[in-house]
Amino acid sequence: MRLTLARLLGRNPLAEVSTLMAAAQACTAPVPALVEALIAGDQATVVDQAKAISRLEAEADRAKAALRDRLPRSLLLPVDRRDLLHLIVEIDAMADCAEDAGVLLTWRALTVPPELEGLLRSLVQQVMATVDAAAEVVQGLDELLQSAFSGPAAAAQQARIKALGAAEHRVDKVQDQIAKRLFGDDALPAAELVLWTRFLQALGDIANHAENVGEHMRLFLAR
Repeated sequence: MRLTLARLLGRNPLAEVSTLMAAAQACTAPVPALVEALIAGDQATVVDQAKAISRLEAEADRAKAALRDRLPRSLLLPVDRRDLLHLIVEIDAMADCAEDAGVLLTWRALTVPPELEGLLRSLVQQVMATVDAAAEVVQGLDELLQSAFSGPAAAAQQARIKALGAAEHRVDKVQDQIAKRLFGDDALPAAELVLWTRFLQALGDIANHAENVGEHMRLFLAR
């Protein structure tokens, strides 16, 4: 008889994975407000939002530690333990990158050129869409386990993973547009250009790790 993750852990681990995903979502949730404060030139609010993200990232770290502590080391799991650990790392990394984005903006007050405001808002919107899509993928894990990773549940999960990949691609496109505008501005000081580059990379990495959540879930389906 196939053992379930819940029986092996003594409690439903899917609730724990979902808890970690919720913590990561909560950590990324202030990012739009962070960027709106940046656009408005309100550095005090930027700092406040960055601090809020850091507090939420600490909560995500605690959720990650709790989940990893409950994983069995010797009993048989219905998925590869290493794949599950990698999934946990990718979920947590979304929170880490949100914190990085906030911290970077506390180093120096940046001015957003008017022509970049719309693109920056679009980038944040697309990044948040990847986080939401990753959460949908994680939510599908319960159904996958119940269906032994086959049938309609597997097909639905493949569709979610595909949608997640498409969302991440949209992030890349907007990120490239912003980078071209920034590097085309000869008047931008080098220090600001470096900070912009790192900030945009941190935002993009939220989406990259969200996509990796889907890729690790795809490994579950391939076994």
